[in-house]
Amino acid sequence: MAWQPRKLSAEQLEERRLEAARLLRSGSYTQAEVARQLGVGPSTVCEWARSLQQEGVSALKSRPRTGRPSRLTDAQGHQVKRLVEAGAKAAGFATER
Repeated sequence: MAWQPRKLSAEQLEERRLEAARLLRSGSYTQAEVARQLGVGPSTVCEWARSLQQEGVSALKSRPRTGRPSRLTDAQGHQVKRLVEAGAKAAGFATER
């Protein structure tokens, strides 16, 4: 088995799901074989297959992750960045720690 990074990017995860869809739709591989080829568990491929059947390929695409909006304005964010980059002593503290 080839080396794989510990964490995959959202694009890589989507690519893996879409590859699973392609393999499953070809009809040449079982879910267990797809799981082995892609390095995931059989239950994961089962979930992907269910989503693929119910909602189509769009169900396997990445969705944007919005998160909480910032409470700081852009100007405040830049000010914080400048303060952090200047260091603790520049902000009036006795040491950098």
